[in-house]
Amino acid sequence: MKKFFAFLVVLISIGVLNGCGEVVEQNEVALVLRSLGDRTPETVNVKESAPEAAPEEGQENPDATLDNFSVELITARRAPVQVPGVVVLRFPLGLQSYRFTAKPSLESPENEGVLVDVLGGQVGFDVVVHMYIDSSFPDLKDRLVKLMKAYQLRQYAGDANVLEKLISGRFSKILKQPFVEYSADKNGLDIMRRKKEINENALKRLNERFNPLGLRFTLVAVSSAMKVSEEQQKKMDEIYLQDVKLQVLELTNKQIKPLDDKIEGIRQEGETEAARILNEARAESVRLVTDAEKTRKGMFISILGKENYVQLETMLTMVNGLKNGKTVLNILPADSRIILNSNEMQSVKQVALEN
Repeated sequence: MKKFFAFLVVLISIGVLNGCGEVVEQNEVALVLRSLGDRTPETVNVKESAPEAAPEEGQENPDATLDNFSVELITARRAPVQVPGVVVLRFPLGLQSYRFTAKPSLESPENEGVLVDVLGGQVGFDVVVHMYIDSSFPDLKDRLVKLMKAYQLRQYAGDANVLEKLISGRFSKILKQPFVEYSADKNGLDIMRRKKEINENALKRLNERFNPLGLRFTLVAVSSAMKVSEEQQKKMDEIYLQDVKLQVLELTNKQIKPLDDKIEGIRQEGETEAARILNEARAESVRLVTDAEKTRKGMFISILGKENYVQLETMLTMVNGLKNGKTVLNILPADSRIILNSNEMQSVKQVALEN
């Protein structure tokens, strides 16, 4: 009988250690650690598996109590019962979504929104994170061991979702760190204008940090309006208005002013061309009149002779003067005479020749 009970105890112990615990479903994996006293396939030295991509100094606190363990990665089967010397860490497969918001949520029972320091104040916003355990890594088990060692995951043994505990715990500050570092040397307006850039930077930084630990991020992004204090908002409005004025001035100097100068140049060219055409028309008119008078003068001289032409022009000039001027014509008696001296006669002839 004693032998039977001893055999039964051995069978129960083997069952407990090798698969009588909770079922690990197909949509999750479990990391099973056993002390080296219980030999199982594929033993690794956890203590020697230091993280290859250790994050910044002071962020991780490697579990100094870890010694040599055998490690097994299982899925779609029963996990062993957790007893002293056996640790089971369960991770979900598939995309996981987490939100860190100023308002209460499942992942953020308190204010877990991101608040970053910027030049001249602070900016607050919510963040959404999509990530998953990347089972495509051929060395996934080793990567998860490094993750476990770096972040002391043994404290979550027995939890249904170690990843959720990690995200809502130590990871909450780590996930916010890229946003904080990116914003340190920028003003609030720059941060609000560069959502795409800040999201891409955070996604790249987190993947570089956690891909070696078996995690892959597909989305790390600002998921709400960015908020600032009322005083800071006024300052930002002033900066924005000043920026608009500078842009308007730049646009005026680069585009509008050159157009104005071009229009003014065209106007001046048009005025110059119009003046040239008008002057040419006037000169042509004077030339035609002059030519006509020369032709007329030559014709009369050829007919009357020069002396008679001079007398004719003198008479015509006098007539025009009497017609258009204020000269009064007095009719003299028939026996009256007008005597002109030589100087007066010469002036009359000179006027006639000029006309």
